[in-house]
Amino acid sequence: MPCELCLKTDNKAHSFVKICTLEDNTTLFYTAPRLAEVQTDTPDNVQFYVDHFDETFPNPWIWIFDCKDMKANNFISNGVGRRVADLLQTEKYQTLKTIYIINPNMILRMFIKFISPFLKDATKARFKVLSLGPIEILSTLQGHGVNQENIQKVLRLVAKPGA
Repeated sequence: MPCELCLKTDNKAHSFVKICTLEDNTTLFYTAPRLAEVQTDTPDNVQFYVDHFDETFPNPWIWIFDCKDMKANNFISNGVGRRVADLLQTEKYQTLKTIYIINPNMILRMFIKFISPFLKDATKARFKVLSLGPIEILSTLQGHGVNQENIQKVLRLVAKPGA
């Protein structure tokens, strides 16, 4: 179930969008900070991620995290990124198969390099950076068995300007 704010805003408060459920029961989610209607840059914001992560249980899931137009304070300077990375290492979130980071900027690349030594190998292996654009996204999603309709849904979200 989405968090309370997303229930009130038709799932637009935090941009944690369920795209589809694949044949193997893996659920595909998409997040883009620029599309979130509620912009809170505090470590308390992590609780919203937790509420959304809980939507995924008990099935495996894939998370597409779109960094387009992202600023450092959206995820890094306020400690949210580190807290989310810590969460993803816990037993509870081992159902996350992969997190695809798309449209990465230099700040996020530096953040990933900085935290990598502190992450478990299993967690690091789930982080995949896709930086070649729509064709790489299309190819990756096809590899997971995502149909064309849902791939187009993701590509439309990627192309969408900020909230």
